[in-house]
Amino acid sequence: MSDRVGTEFNRWQLVPEDCDRPLLPDHTDFDKLNRHPNMDGTQLPKRILSIQQNHEQDCYVKNVLTNSNLSNVELLLAILLYREIQFEFSGAVFTICRSGVDYSSKIESCYEHTEEYCGGLMVEHPKDCTDYDSDVFFFAEVENLLTLFNEESAMSIEPKTLRSALINLHQVGYVTVSQMSAENKVTSNIISQGTRKGPRPSLLHVRLCSWMRNRNISKSWNKVLVRKRTKKFVFALRQLTSDIPEVDQEELEALCLQQFGTQ
Repeated sequence: MSDRVGTEFNRWQLVPEDCDRPLLPDHTDFDKLNRHPNMDGTQLPKRILSIQQNHEQDCYVKNVLTNSNLSNVELLLAILLYREIQFEFSGAVFTICRSGVDYSSKIESCYEHTEEYCGGLMVEHPKDCTDYDSDVFFFAEVENLLTLFNEESAMSIEPKTLRSALINLHQVGYVTVSQMSAENKVTSNIISQGTRKGPRPSLLHVRLCSWMRNRNISKSWNKVLVRKRTKKFVFALRQLTSDIPEVDQEELEALCLQQFGTQ
């Protein structure tokens, strides 16, 4: 099939960064309807865009750690994704499936008999993503995000739980997630809880949101919902942040004591 999604003549259409973030107003005091009038199509509140950009310091981790609305899994996943793809400015492709599934062979078998087979997935970047129009993500580079998360966090969660956490991170604005769909339209490739026709295991393209990295909104989070943080969670957080230069471990310990109530 020459028109299979992810091939040269039907490149996987990735979701732009200025897509709607329906959970952002719930996490902040930003007015959902207060759009910036000078940015065509953007869905970001004007107050976020008015925050001065910081090109000298990456604000992503700070914006994660200070958001008490995030669940334990969401917060750890946000940190894990930063650690894994912070230098991958065009993002990375993941799948979510149980351990032991030979997902690489399953995915590649869908493409190896196509005329445009190149050993990878062809994607079409939105204009706000990179300087490149298209890119190739090789099958061998696709990782199982569930296995990676469970190993790095010393937790054991189900695929559905991780997928829900990833959806929420997208809807707040930490990451932009594109799920491959048979329709291959930007609107149908936005990740959601609904089921849709696509390859199995499903393929997910993830990239960090640039505005979450270069704008410090750590003091703008609502404090309505304060999650319970366990010692197991704090241990996993320390492990995940231990090799991230942007994390000052002394500040992290102070934050654990102040926000999480534990050392």
